[in-house]
Amino acid sequence: MKLTIDRERWLRGEGSTNSKLLRLSDGKMCCLGFYCIALGLSQEQIREVNSPIGVADKLLAKGIWMVAPVSSEELSGGVRRDVDIGAGNLMEINDSVIEMPDKREKLIAEEFVKHGVNVEFVN
Repeated sequence: MKLTIDRERWLRGEGSTNSKLLRLSDGKMCCLGFYCIALGLSQEQIREVNSPIGVADKLLAKGIWMVAPVSSEELSGGVRRDVDIGAGNLMEINDSVIEMPDKREKLIAEEFVKHGVNVEFVN
């Protein structure tokens, strides 16, 4: 799968408290927001969602790797989901303050390719 991330609409390097799959205030998306849209989720479904956990049922229904159920021993009152380690890595890389933009892009592309996703950055 090919994923295109538009730098003009890409939300990055602002820390996890400001990051969203799709931030309503300016329409910017983190890398996983772009991926969710490419997978067929709507902007409405990902708007103001902090992480893939917020759309876990939709991702699991599509068989997407970004979320996984927690083991039954850890459950307390319902099915709990956790972020896949790859998605967690992408969230950390996307949201952290990195001085060199090329380094962030390289790290994100390297993580996505582990899941069969080739990333192209444009604009």
